[in-house]
Amino acid sequence: MPCSMRAFVRLCLPLLLLPLLASGAFAQGASPSLTARVAGIDSEAAARKLSIETLDVRVRIRGSIAETTITARFANPGRENLEGDFTLAMPAGSVVTGYALDIGESMIDGVLVDQRQGRIAYERLVRGRIDPGLAEVGRDNLFRTRVFPIPPGGGRTIRLRFVTPLDPVRGYVLPFSDTGEIGRLTVALDVAGGQAGLSVGGAPQRWRDEDGVQRFTMERRDAALDGGIHIPMTDGPALQVSRHANGERFFELTDGALGGDGPAAPPRSVAILWDRSLSRADDDLEAEIALVRAYLERARPQ
Repeated sequence: MPCSMRAFVRLCLPLLLLPLLASGAFAQGASPSLTARVAGIDSEAAARKLSIETLDVRVRIRGSIAETTITARFANPGRENLEGDFTLAMPAGSVVTGYALDIGESMIDGVLVDQRQGRIAYERLVRGRIDPGLAEVGRDNLFRTRVFPIPPGGGRTIRLRFVTPLDPVRGYVLPFSDTGEIGRLTVALDVAGGQAGLSVGGAPQRWRDEDGVQRFTMERRDAALDGGIHIPMTDGPALQVSRHANGERFFELTDGALGGDGPAAPPRSVAILWDRSLSRADDDLEAEIALVRAYLERARPQ
């Protein structure tokens, strides 16, 4: 992300996005899930009915990267102000690139802060009767946001954006389970370059081919989406060119190296750049170290 994890860019913005450093921070279950509490009290007596009024899912795949935008609106049919608690399981390896909450008639983007600072600011904004939203991302790829208030007879809207590197075997998988009925569900997918399969809600679907881009759209009312969205990818072109939103062009080259004649000369030296960030703590580090060791034993650098 372009900003530091400890940079609280603008305290006056009532949206906070923070990383969770504890593994397994949320219990796995329904995704997306939505619960509500009166005055932030976490008890069965304070729990209230809250529904997902609309859910819009948009996925754009270019090369080996998928960009996903999910917009959800929460409806409060009761008579009390509620605090909503929304969770969503993201595809493995996803990185959140945007989080926004409706303030008045506008969607306001969040800022990135550390865990303690974000929660203190959230509680202060709630006490000050300012509409805050607090978003957290766990190492288990689970996104969670708390939104207050959700007014009686009204609703609130959040927007989440994230990018995902495609799994070379499974492709793109957005896991949905036990969603319950969603008032209005819309899905828009498009894939440029290469061929892809498609399964939505556990059922195979067919693409439309529009000028070399595979597209799929769907709209349902009062429907669930158990089974999520699965887009397995087949081999695409070796070279793909795309244009960023800022106008810059990027290319991605995916190809195999040509074999040489005879055995390669041993390298004089080997440099290893190792990522020590906390985001890699749940990777299979032992297997990676074993791979490096096996390479060094085989290459025997001078």
